[in-house]
Amino acid sequence: MKKPITIVVIAVIATILVTSAVDYSAIGAKPSHEIHAQGIARDNGDFVCPDGSSKTFESTAIDIFFSEEQRGNKGYFVANGITAPQEQLFLSSQLYQGSIDSQSYLLKGIDRVHSTLCGLENNELQEFTVWGECGRNVVINFETDLGVSGNSIGTVICV
Repeated sequence: MKKPITIVVIAVIATILVTSAVDYSAIGAKPSHEIHAQGIARDNGDFVCPDGSSKTFESTAIDIFFSEEQRGNKGYFVANGITAPQEQLFLSSQLYQGSIDSQSYLLKGIDRVHSTLCGLENNELQEFTVWGECGRNVVINFETDLGVSGNSIGTVICV
């Protein structure tokens, strides 16, 4: 009589051990698709120099692309503008890290500033931060660690 009880007890213990070792939750699951932010602005833009002086661009072009799934360089940021007396702004950065969700993005990169504004020396290496909300007619913000900043209205799609 003891043999069938022993077999049943062993079977129950084995069932408990097997089912408790399997994680049935999906809480830690990562999405299987790439996560991207892509943005564009073709509007007036504001630019602030490290000394606090500001300029408004009559024409600004901003382009952003970022993919979390890429290795190394994950994307780029470019801001290009011209003011009335032909002052030119050209900022570009390769983006290496960031976070994106369906509502907002925060991206970081390092590159050089190419500008005739603010007495900046061309090709000075700076850290870039680009951030804002996702959607249409949203503010696209950017700044560098040396005090250059600006923004423009555009569209950023985050998926």
